Amino acid sequence: MKLNQDQIHFIDTYLQNSEVIYKDVRLEMIDHVASGIEQEWAKHPNESFREVFKSYMVANKKQLLDDFKVFRKKTTKRLFLELGKAMVKPVSLLLGLLVFMVFFYSQELIYNALGNLYTHWKAISLVVVILLVLVWYVSKQFIVKDSYIAIEQLMWVLIFLHYGASFVLDIIIGFIPESYKNITALVLSVIYVMLFINFIKVLRGHIIYYKNKYQNVS
Repeated sequence: MKLNQDQIHFIDTYLQNSEVIYKDVRLEMIDHVASGIEQEWAKHPNESFREVFKSYMVANKKQLLDDFKVFRKKTTKRLFLELGKAMVKPVSLLLGLLVFMVFFYSQELIYNALGNLYTHWKAISLVVVILLVLVWYVSKQFIVKDSYIAIEQLMWVLIFLHYGASFVLDIIIGFIPESYKNITALVLSVIYVMLFINFIKVLRGHIIYYKNKYQNVS
């Protein structure tokens, strides 16, 4: 028995009240719950929707919690694969080369303003991380106006990678010849710029996907 829009909305409201705050997770769970209820209702056609819904949720509550964990892991893995693919696309590599050329031919200006670039690389990379956090906050509060687990998962992992990269750079910078230190920092800066651009692109695609697929669920 196919659920109507009001019944789908009822499931959405129930999950929201159950603190499933992430829209992408909730919409995936709605799809799963609706399918399960339709199957159960077909077996018990004389029962009302709410009766079938209640019995289904009682029987499957633990499974839904497990599904949440699985979806979170799958989403993180999928987004990183998408981010990796986006980083090596010809358009992205061309953009990275362009940014590198701009930075490379601006080295004298950078040196006059900051001195050796590598001594300021951690501060520059931290600015990129702060920009990502600001983009996340502004989009959540004023543009998207919803919480997406994809955004928060990817955000925290990228921040972790930032500090990991800074830690590794502190270790290896002493072994790099002086003439190559600036170019190393330059390459790392270009990678961070590319990560920032592709991060926004991947998350935008993720949000649009759910908005289009479940545009009638609200």
